[in-house]
Amino acid sequence: MKQAYDYSLDHVRLVRAAVERCGLSAPVGFAETPLKTLQKIYNGIGPDRWSSRFRSKVTALLEWFEPEALVHDWEYAYQPKTYRHFTLANVRFAVNCFLAGYRVVDRRHICRGLLLALLCQLFGWSGYKNAEVPK
Repeated sequence: MKQAYDYSLDHVRLVRAAVERCGLSAPVGFAETPLKTLQKIYNGIGPDRWSSRFRSKVTALLEWFEPEALVHDWEYAYQPKTYRHFTLANVRFAVNCFLAGYRVVDRRHICRGLLLALLCQLFGWSGYKNAEVPK
């Protein structure tokens, strides 16, 4: 079961606003998800198995990927637990990194995002299978 993370509602609101502002791709239902639910889902950047302290440091270093990560965490919680949907979540992360990087004309953002998506695909299957919808 996922735990609550230390992101304020205001922080989650700003991240979700960035998803919309950047025109990122999100599954049906994401935009209607209440902020409190998004707050429970969002764990920053990195897998649940990392300590919250380490993940917090990684998120601080890679904060420009938070909008993509919020959508990604939503998919991990709400999408069917199939390898196909897992792969689609990681492809969407890559596409969103491209969209965000393209808007600011930053190829490094795109390349780093593709690397993060690849790492999720290679090492994230168990986290995807075990992610739950918050109660």
